[in-house]
Amino acid sequence: MSPGRRVPGGPRVPLATPLQSGPTYHGGALCDKTRDRGHAADIGWCTPSQEHLVSKQYPSQPDLTVDLDKTYTATLSTNKGEIIVDLDVSSSPLAVNNFVFLARDGFYDGVIFHRVIPGFMVQGGDPTGTGRGGPGYQFRDEVDGSGTYSRGTVAMANAGPNTNGSQFFIMHADYGLPHQYTIFGQVTSGIEAVDAIAATPTGAADKPTSDCTIESVTITES
Repeated sequence: MSPGRRVPGGPRVPLATPLQSGPTYHGGALCDKTRDRGHAADIGWCTPSQEHLVSKQYPSQPDLTVDLDKTYTATLSTNKGEIIVDLDVSSSPLAVNNFVFLARDGFYDGVIFHRVIPGFMVQGGDPTGTGRGGPGYQFRDEVDGSGTYSRGTVAMANAGPNTNGSQFFIMHADYGLPHQYTIFGQVTSGIEAVDAIAATPTGAADKPTSDCTIESVTITES
């Protein structure tokens, strides 16, 4: 995890590059299984309980299969409660298609929220739980400068322009982030589960000291 800085009046935000701040991931390393697993949580490698999740990688982003004339809803069942998200397929078809594909393939099952900053956001979607993992591909941003990162907004985390993968974040509070994160959904029910995740004590790199786990993600379309 790169060094961070504190935004005036707000939480410390790790930097992905000298000029970029906000919800990020660092692509590359997944698991180093040769390391001492007893120290996995301290040094940033994935824990034994997550090693089985690392192998689910894809050669390229999924084909666009969502129907732009339908509505899509995601139900995230977590150990902190259920979160229901309306997915914005009209504004962000690539991001919604990506999330729907990964959810239906079970990619998110058992994945933790690895980065939690109360009053800012909760971030998950990395199968390694380190902030470095992803699905094996990246896809382009869908940003036009019109979105707002208000409480309950769901958006893609990234490591720079056009580096979206599987990691996403849910805004815990209204926050004036720069318009460089693709917004693809809004929590419509279960914001109290987001509050419960945000209330979890954290340690190094804003990682919860006890797991906040996505047990499953169910997609409905109508």
